Amino acid sequence: MEKEKVLVLFGSPRHNGNTRAIVDALIEARNFEPEFVFVNQLNMKGCQGCLYCQAHGGECKPKDEMTPLYDKIKNAKKIIMAFPMFYASFPGEYKRMIDRLFAVSHMETDGKKNYYGSFWPKGRDIFVIVSHGNSIEEVYPSIVKSIRYMCIETNSTLKGWYFSPPCDFFDVKKDKSYLSDLLEAARDF
Repeated sequence: MEKEKVLVLFGSPRHNGNTRAIVDALIEARNFEPEFVFVNQLNMKGCQGCLYCQAHGGECKPKDEMTPLYDKIKNAKKIIMAFPMFYASFPGEYKRMIDRLFAVSHMETDGKKNYYGSFWPKGRDIFVIVSHGNSIEEVYPSIVKSIRYMCIETNSTLKGWYFSPPCDFFDVKKDKSYLSDLLEAARDF
């Protein structure tokens, strides 16, 4: 039986740390064939706010290592967005990637309000994995809300999310007791 492919947009600078252990646990349990993109290694600018994309069918004006990532994301059927929580939010490079996805957002206005859709067709299912130390749970909704907006702009479907146990006090590499919670969170993915 052929393995289902999954694009992993990996946001941790530690490629073999806690975030990776959780991602690998899901990949192994679901028998996925992963393609990893290590976002923190990409040389890319932030969104320039130039709106070039709006006049050019979703093409982003800056040409850098984000440019080929657009097609990878657009053509993926399943995407795992995985990153550690830094100061109650995304790591900087990861946020930069998300901001650059604005390029594929199709914006219309009626003069009073902007309405957002996407230049891309529907087709991507997204699952989010967030590792953290001892974070305050009240920050979880802000991360999920940001991903929901990104899904509107990329015409993707958010299929669930998983926030790890506090990795400062729990060894996710050795103790896989979280696996049933992870698989339950990813049941629709």
